[in-house]
Amino acid sequence: MSRKGNKKKRSQRISSFEEGEIEFLISREFPERAREVENKFSGLQKFWISTNRTKAAILKLAEGDFNKIRELIKQANADPRDVIAYAEFPRSMQFSWSDKNNMTEEEKEEIRQNDWEEYQDWRNKGQS
Repeated sequence: MSRKGNKKKRSQRISSFEEGEIEFLISREFPERAREVENKFSGLQKFWISTNRTKAAILKLAEGDFNKIRELIKQANADPRDVIAYAEFPRSMQFSWSDKNNMTEEEKEEIRQNDWEEYQDWRNKGQS
């Protein structure tokens, strides 16, 4: 991938979640253990990043595996950006800063768009 011109950079989209949506995601991802997941989330520290956004990231990364929740909460309590980045921007996280500096804006935008679409597909799964 080569660097081409200095075009205007596009900003990365930011997800936001209402409490009701988090409740839906918990019950969708952990239908038999929703209450236990909610209890585990009580150990999630509050940061300047939205707690609901962090919870959604944990739910996505857990992939329905209840045993992953504790470790993901531990990671989020150290730095919530880590779990958010891997949940919301999985393709982007595969590239180093050096790799990204050598990409065109179009290539970076395609990665951002694919990440956004994947996250929205996961988020909206099971909703009518």
